[in-house]
Amino acid sequence: MRGVAESFPSTRSTVPREMGVGKLKPMRRFSHSFDAPFFFLMPQQHLKYLMELTQLLLMLIVLIHKGQSTFISRHIGSHRKLVLTGMSVRQESPSAERNKLPIWDTLQSKVLPQMTMDRPLQVLEVAAGAGVHTQLFAEKLLELKIPFRWTPTDPDATSLASIAAYVHDKDSDERLRNFVAEPIKLTLNEHGIAEEETRSILEVSTYDVIIAINLIHISPWSATLGLMRLAGKHLKDGGKLFLYGPYRIDGACVESNL
Repeated sequence: MRGVAESFPSTRSTVPREMGVGKLKPMRRFSHSFDAPFFFLMPQQHLKYLMELTQLLLMLIVLIHKGQSTFISRHIGSHRKLVLTGMSVRQESPSAERNKLPIWDTLQSKVLPQMTMDRPLQVLEVAAGAGVHTQLFAEKLLELKIPFRWTPTDPDATSLASIAAYVHDKDSDERLRNFVAEPIKLTLNEHGIAEEETRSILEVSTYDVIIAINLIHISPWSATLGLMRLAGKHLKDGGKLFLYGPYRIDGACVESNL
């Protein structure tokens, strides 16, 4: 075994710094002289792929456990950024947790009374983010026994996965799945909706309320132009475009989550 051991020092000197995941303990059981380190060679890029694959497999186990085969097929590409929280892929949003109830109070007191309730309320949520608002607002509408259809959208695949996780969460009202549509990828540009598939899905849809929370102050100006085009095309007569963010009135900042 000495001949084998003596070949290892040359390996040590040729291993690039960006390669290798560490050293294993010397394999002394073969020979007392087998004291050279053993290297497991793997480029950093391969390590990254291995970690992503492991994360994807964990996500698939979680979703298969929940029986969400449709969710898997639509969101399998978002595995790179998913953060598993217990048995969920929900994202945390402290700001949304802080402002969700004040926003709901305004929706309930200022917007809903202006809606015609002789048919299901149609709501389009733009830039829904993690899904915190989606879950709460839909549950509140259920409590009020208001028939509705809520369509959440976001340009980010990770957020779409998180929205679905909030809706399907074991602590959410099971009825949400019947009233909240599957999240749709929607990116805004100066012309409106960027994705051709999304334009096709929403082509004939009109809404009583279009909601965009914390969007226009942190996005390119083209997104605001696109939002206005979207509202102009898809709001029903008498519909409302509801915006929330850190705005100013007469130069003074209004109460918000600045």
